[in-house]
Amino acid sequence: MTRFYIWPQAPAITSASAATFTVGSPGSFTVTATGVPSADMSHSGALPTGVTFTPHGDGTATLAGTPTAGTGGLYPLTLTANNGVSPNATQSFTLTVQEKPAIASANAATFTVGAADSFTVATIGYPKPPITGSGTLPAGVTFTDNGTGTATLSGTPAPGTGGVYPLTITAANGLLPNAAQSFTLTVQEKPAIASANAATFTVGAADSFTVATIGYPKPPITGSGTLPAGVTFTDNGTGTATLSGTPAPGTGGVYPLTITAANGLLPNAAQSFTLTVQEGPAITSAGAATFTVGEAGSFTVSTSGYPEPNISLSGTLPTGVTFTDNGTGTATLSGTPAAGTGGVYPLTFTAANGLSPDATQAFTLTVREKPAITSANAATFTVGAAGSFTVTATGYPKPALTQSGALPAGVTFTDNGNGTATLAGTPAAGSDGTYALTITAANGVSPNATQAFTLTVEEAGSPPGTDDTTYLPLVLSD
Repeated sequence: MTRFYIWPQAPAITSASAATFTVGSPGSFTVTATGVPSADMSHSGALPTGVTFTPHGDGTATLAGTPTAGTGGLYPLTLTANNGVSPNATQSFTLTVQEKPAIASANAATFTVGAADSFTVATIGYPKPPITGSGTLPAGVTFTDNGTGTATLSGTPAPGTGGVYPLTITAANGLLPNAAQSFTLTVQEKPAIASANAATFTVGAADSFTVATIGYPKPPITGSGTLPAGVTFTDNGTGTATLSGTPAPGTGGVYPLTITAANGLLPNAAQSFTLTVQEGPAITSAGAATFTVGEAGSFTVSTSGYPEPNISLSGTLPTGVTFTDNGTGTATLSGTPAAGTGGVYPLTFTAANGLSPDATQAFTLTVREKPAITSANAATFTVGAAGSFTVTATGYPKPALTQSGALPAGVTFTDNGNGTATLAGTPAAGSDGTYALTITAANGVSPNATQAFTLTVEEAGSPPGTDDTTYLPLVLSD
């Protein structure tokens, strides 16, 4: 009988020292060892979820399974073969789990203008994917791939960059498909008013001014202060507001306003704003005034319009009266008319402030003057002969003339209605003598003027003083 003797042999692992699996795909690797008797196989080190190590007791073992999501990476293992013959066999083994890339971080971040900030883009996948970003970034912010499967969005957004920035972030490691994420970077910015602090409208003309702001979220805009009739302030809900309308007549002037923009980021923006409403000139005062000779008088010429109009005068003024532009949209006609200046003075006032047309007004200055009788205080007629004498008076209005006292038969006194009167006629026979009269001139300006007047009637051919008839003077009050 022949006998065979099997000599014990220490184990040795003969399979490769590395294997590669892919997340989501079944993988299998057989570990083999030699030695007599057949070795038992074991391992140490963490396996990815979904993968198991199974020894078969015949000098082989199987590393198999489907790696679960997120398990991509390197798994260092130690494999051991043991068959009771020293030494055991060990092998350093690397299981590589490939995983296509995915972006694991949030799809949005918020920065604030003027404040340093940072956001980390995180990915899963193996090999670690390079990360790129496409889209426009705000000034002051950069995108950096860290080469570790992460990227950093960081920086201090510059003034005026508030808004929403749509980006696309892509991670690629050679396993398709690449990972792409739509990412939104919101840059908050406290509000500021970017438009001018003044505007000019004109009465009667439609106009508009846009208030513009920066800031994000887009700030609502309010206006406080009194607006001219016909003009409104409207928030457009777009970070702009509109001041618009047609200023009504009489609203020329300066309107101080406060414009405020607020979007929840402090401080709010406030602007002192001036709305100037231009208005063409108009003369608003009466078209006539009355002064009196010898008495101080004054009349104010008033206007409307903006800028305040300058006022000028054309025409002749009575001596003693002057015209002064006060530089406030008013002018003053004032003074004491000199004796003899009674009458009507046609004038023209002009108001001008640079807006066409200028305003003109035909103005009448009436100067009243108390009456005075300027003719002689005596006249001589002859019996039987036609005679005439003109009584003259000054003053304005032209005075009415009356007489009191008995007139000789045949003689009358007539007011001519023009500041004169006529004493005229043919004295009757026997009317010779001396007639004491009182002549009165009245024009409503006190006092009336009176004159003691003597009318002498002579007989024809009689030397003066031979008439022996005596007439007593008769004086009648007015």
